[in-house]
Amino acid sequence: GHSMFEVQQTIHPDCSIDERNQFIDRYRNHFLAGKHRADLFPGVLDALTALKQQGYYLAIATSDSRAKVDNILEKRAIKGLFDEIRCG
Repeated sequence: GHSMFEVQQTIHPDCSIDERNQFIDRYRNHFLAGKHRADLFPGVLDALTALKQQGYYLAIATSDSRAKVDNILEKRAIKGLFDEIRCG
């Protein structure tokens, strides 16, 4: 995936480096503070639990930061369902 700085440069090419860094700091603080929603769709928890009980190897691969992923999984109390988590 692209870095936050690269994304900001693409979306807002006229922003200064300071403005980009301010946006990135606010974005990170927002997600790390858990001020976003990442609710599970109905039935997902049951499906994950059933798959785990049946011996399936469950993994997550994402370009998101480890801190963000851990925060979301811990808030949903589902981190223990996954055998492996790979972050960008």
